[in-house]
Amino acid sequence: MNGLASVSRSGISVVVFFLLFVFLFRALVPVGDEPDWNVRTNELLDEKYPLWFPYNWTFAVSGFFDTDSRGCEINASPMSFWGSISESCFDGFEQVAKRSLITIFVVSPFLLLLIFRGFFAPLLLSMNKAMSRYEYQLRLNSLGNCLVFPGVIYYLGLLSVEQFFLAASFAVFLLWGNFLIVGFLLWMLFAIDFGNAMVVTVFVLLVLGLQFSIRRIGLSLTFFVATGILSVVYFVGFRLLTVFFDDPNAVLAGTVVAGKAEAIYEAMALGGYREKYPAILRPIISFMSGVFMTPTGLKSIFAYIVAVIGLYALFLRTLKRLGGIDEECRAKLGSFLTAPLLLILFFTFLIPTYANAKYYIFALPFLMYVAVSVFGSRSVFMFNIALSLSVALNIGFFWIS
Repeated sequence: MNGLASVSRSGISVVVFFLLFVFLFRALVPVGDEPDWNVRTNELLDEKYPLWFPYNWTFAVSGFFDTDSRGCEINASPMSFWGSISESCFDGFEQVAKRSLITIFVVSPFLLLLIFRGFFAPLLLSMNKAMSRYEYQLRLNSLGNCLVFPGVIYYLGLLSVEQFFLAASFAVFLLWGNFLIVGFLLWMLFAIDFGNAMVVTVFVLLVLGLQFSIRRIGLSLTFFVATGILSVVYFVGFRLLTVFFDDPNAVLAGTVVAGKAEAIYEAMALGGYREKYPAILRPIISFMSGVFMTPTGLKSIFAYIVAVIGLYALFLRTLKRLGGIDEECRAKLGSFLTAPLLLILFFTFLIPTYANAKYYIFALPFLMYVAVSVFGSRSVFMFNIALSLSVALNIGFFWIS
């Protein structure tokens, strides 16, 4: 994945595999087995959106979507090791084609960027003066590897505005460093989905905070400080949300943020979610759904084992490398490696219902950046392809079991 040629062969490889997996996953994943299916699909199909939303264009040409699950029966649960899928769960070739094409349309700017990376290089480099040509290639390679990761393929295929949100949030990674543009992108994300945009905003602040801390006090002390903060969040839980709305003189009192925090707090206090989702299990659910797990509990145990080994190897290799690089690179790699993990722990301890990886999958390019930096793009690409193939095979076995 090197070079700034007008047409990138590595980019074409990524796009070909991405297209293959989009159609394959769309055909294999049972109809309706998506987070908040009824609420999100009705919201997407019934509401009117600003002109810049891709659904204004795709729905006009794609026509009607069938959101009826048609008696689909799935024998699985979050705690099961195996599952089975009834024949009625197939979405139909027409629906598979329509939804796959919408996914491709939503992600098309990034697909074109990967293929014609040389053509778009002057534009992207002018938008971020601090980004070198090597850094430009590294970020595109990282994004390309994300697009063939099973969790990303699944969440980019949702019939929900969260599909567009995920695609748009990838731009934050690509343009990281120009915080004027990042700020504009955050504003745009808030216009798409307020709740998810809050998570992205916290992540941006977290990465910046980690980079500052690593430069000032080092990686080890930063880790201990982060552990202390997470310990407080773990034991206090969602009651921390009261700091946003209990005091009428608070900085954010009366704002949308305070209203959202109060609504979440009331839902948590009355819904019994803290007992339903034990704090220690929530990050595990986030990991499983990040690799691949549907709301009904369809999963790939083999993929989890491989992903755990890969993640463990990534942490070991990165920690070894951090000792031999300059301070700026250490701060970047250290923050990119730990921020996704800290983000998941923070929100899952704070808000029990935020265990699903759909809230955090946007951060994968930052983690993939570290993986590409220490293992090389080709190795990471092959790893992700094997992971996605294993998930697809696993779902295929569910259909015939």
